Amino acid sequence: MRLTNNVLLVLSLCRLSFVVSLSVQTAPSIGGTNDGLPPDPGKAGKQTLMGIDSDGDGLRDDVQRYIYLTYPDQPDVQRALKK
Repeated sequence: MRLTNNVLLVLSLCRLSFVVSLSVQTAPSIGGTNDGLPPDPGKAGKQTLMGIDSDGDGLRDDVQRYIYLTYPDQPDVQRALKK
């Protein structure tokens, strides 16, 4: 019985840790859209032509950040620049 309780506790803590890590990595919405703003890739994002695309949307993170931060209240412009 004690082993079962310990296993359940460990599994619960793992699940909680996973949920917390997801919430920390998820960026807030910008400009009234549902697209989250990815983290700044820094120097690593400039090491290759492809850069870093952490959210897998086909757009480099640094370019995506530039679009959202330069045109925060213009969702039409954001959509046009992301194509």
